Amino acid sequence: MKYFLSTVSVMVALLTLTNCGEDEEIPKVGFTSGSSNVVEGSSVSVPFSVAIPSGVTPSISFAGTATENIDFTWTISADGRELAFQTLADDTFDDETIILEITGFNGSAQVGQTATHTINISDPGLLIELTWTNRDGGVSDLDLILFRETSPGSDEYTEVDGSFGVGSSESVSLPGNGTNAKYAVGVEYFDGTSDDIDFTLTLSTTAGTINSNTKEIVFTGSLTEYHQTAELSNVTFSKNNFNYSNFSSLFIDTPLNITLSWNAGGGTPGNVDMDLFLSYRNPVSGVFETIDASTSGSSPTETVTLPGNAPNGTYGLRYKYYSGTSNTVSFTATFSTEGGTLSGTTGNTISFNGAYTLANVNPGGSTNISQTFVKNGSSFTNFSTITIPASGSEAPRDGAAVDEKNKESGNSRLKDKSRKKEKGLTTLIRSFNR
Repeated sequence: MKYFLSTVSVMVALLTLTNCGEDEEIPKVGFTSGSSNVVEGSSVSVPFSVAIPSGVTPSISFAGTATENIDFTWTISADGRELAFQTLADDTFDDETIILEITGFNGSAQVGQTATHTINISDPGLLIELTWTNRDGGVSDLDLILFRETSPGSDEYTEVDGSFGVGSSESVSLPGNGTNAKYAVGVEYFDGTSDDIDFTLTLSTTAGTINSNTKEIVFTGSLTEYHQTAELSNVTFSKNNFNYSNFSSLFIDTPLNITLSWNAGGGTPGNVDMDLFLSYRNPVSGVFETIDASTSGSSPTETVTLPGNAPNGTYGLRYKYYSGTSNTVSFTATFSTEGGTLSGTTGNTISFNGAYTLANVNPGGSTNISQTFVKNGSSFTNFSTITIPASGSEAPRDGAAVDEKNKESGNSRLKDKSRKKEKGLTTLIRSFNR
């Protein structure tokens, strides 16, 4: 009996040793975890639960949104302990995934637990999105343009990307591996009939940071038809690797509108025709140079516009009695701005009055300035009173005269002065007045 028990014990021990040896010879290989994260353009390793035996190659299948050899490359480490992935940066903003699965081996190894692993690739770039609505039921076509400063401190920008669709949204992206520099995002009212547009500009990042601690920054604003010919609404910021900072406030061109209306008697314009001229005093020559004019032969009012991006300095106006038979013409020059300030007022409108007689009719000849004011950013100050000469419609002021040209009935000579716009990127270098 004792001999029999000893024999059984030896047999059990031999079987146990044999089974252990078989398990060691055919390892079961999986992954140590089910997922990992990586920033686009960086590398990541995915460890196996046990090392793959020398000479054995795993079969790996790939799924997910990333494409092999376009979005990533991969190798097996020399010791067989991990897969090494290199993700590839591109110009498209998108978070992607690599889903890998061990499906088998060409030698002595078996598929173990956790055979599937997902790599989440986060884009370190900056996504810039523009959406808008037309509050007055009109239509509008807005474009989104990305600019980069041409050289540090130059304040001159070149277009590097843009979105020029015809829907109600646009988007561009700044790649995470893009040049570290100062950038500007411009919103252009390219075309349309809407005079009341609300827009939202959203800048966001997945793997990067905005102002070192957030992932998104949002700007909102409103546009009118005026902005089709105005300076681009814009935001500037700096890129330093994957951090986007130093965001400016949203600049929206705030114009000054000047309207001339008149009463020839009885509360009507009668047969009186007046013209309105806006000039900028050249700081070098001291001469007032005409920058806008309204010279319609049929309208009961005339209007000129001083863009918000116009240079700071002194501006002059000429209120011209072009033709008519009234000897008692009273007129009003009304200044209005949305977002700007007018000296001496708490609102956004200020008016000045004057009166002409037939002695002030002046259809041509040399003309001079009737009233001046000063622009400093969106602040308009130092409005002078209107000077009424004994004869003619424009009194000399500071000796600065501007030559008059022939009147074009029914049209403004300078009103339609907008730049020709072409949809898409251009090679123009632009400075942003802020």
